[in-house]
Amino acid sequence: MKNFILILATPLLLISCSETNIDSQAVQDNLSEVKQTVTFESDIMAINQKHCFSCHSGNTPDGGLFLTNFDQVLNSYQNGNSIIRIQDGTMPPAQKPRLTPQEIQLVLKWQEDGFLEAE
Repeated sequence: MKNFILILATPLLLISCSETNIDSQAVQDNLSEVKQTVTFESDIMAINQKHCFSCHSGNTPDGGLFLTNFDQVLNSYQNGNSIIRIQDGTMPPAQKPRLTPQEIQLVLKWQEDGFLEAE
């Protein structure tokens, strides 16, 4: 019986530990839990520094995409596909630390709030 339970539980554990499976509906449903107003200076810049700077700064950023200041990030989020790639788990790449569900909520709330730079 113990072996049977172990055999059933192992795939569930592996699925629950997967970093690439983001429950985007759960993230979207919990947007109301995010603080009142999200701004670039107070929230998004720290996320960018943690998850984006290593590839999208310096002399030769990946894909030619700089994400080091408000204007660059705003352009990428409004006119590019950064939000989609964050939501579907393709950015950051698999070998890099993923955004937490809370960080994704902040990004979506920032979009919802109109991409404010500061309070």
